[in-house]
Amino acid sequence: MPFRFGPPQGFRATSVVDNGTPLAGGTADGVMFVNSSGNIDSGSVLSFNGTNLSMASGQILLPTQIGTTPNIAHASNTDTGLFFPSTTSLRVAIDGSTVTTWASGQFLINGIIDLGASSDLYLTREGAAIFQLGQDVNGAATAQTFKAHDGITGTDIAGASMTLASARGTGAGASGSVILSTSTTLGTGTTAQTLVARLTLSRGAVTTDNATLTFADKLDIALNTGTGTKIGTATTQKLGFYNATPIVQGASVADASGGSVIDVEARVALNALISRIEATGLIATV
Repeated sequence: MPFRFGPPQGFRATSVVDNGTPLAGGTADGVMFVNSSGNIDSGSVLSFNGTNLSMASGQILLPTQIGTTPNIAHASNTDTGLFFPSTTSLRVAIDGSTVTTWASGQFLINGIIDLGASSDLYLTREGAAIFQLGQDVNGAATAQTFKAHDGITGTDIAGASMTLASARGTGAGASGSVILSTSTTLGTGTTAQTLVARLTLSRGAVTTDNATLTFADKLDIALNTGTGTKIGTATTQKLGFYNATPIVQGASVADASGGSVIDVEARVALNALISRIEATGLIATV
């Protein structure tokens, strides 16, 4: 139960007798208390000047408090204050609800972290294992940026890199993926949109959803000069150019032969062209 410290009322500390012996060293502003031996004590260790309770040395020892009632509470709201739910933890309660807990190796917050005076950046938990920047609002949402720190002092200082990484597995377990998602636009209304994975970076693969991947102007694709790069890894995969319907690899085309008029040079050029198209994989080889 809560208790209060207070000054003696109407008598000096020296008027208190313990086992027949008057207590020495008491002062008019001394506070009576029970010492570690179970005896009533007073003196300069603990004093009250009518406003402040002062302690010259030692500790105030409080018991473990189970529940949400603080060990140390506000005078006007005893559900707000500090308490010790165990011997290795400290908890802060506001109006009977836990808002912060310090424990061995942990700092737990039940609620929202507001960073900055303008209240435009919040750290929140949207749901299970979902970390959210910003607080949901009724109205236009504020764009959020997650970035690494800058190098701002000195000449030609490089900025810090940022790595987005999936979690590690063990042994032959599948590695995690890095997934970028956006929401799908709905019809007019108040229904919340649903997030859809648009780009997935996984071991040995980059996967997009069924949308269009658009490159900006003057953006070239540079390939290595070693082993090389394939577009399509099987003849049954479909590919199309310039909005043509994608198809599987085309059938082979035989070399030019026969005919009543033979143009040797034309046949050589045509056969060479067929060979080069076959070499790219656009059609099957004979």
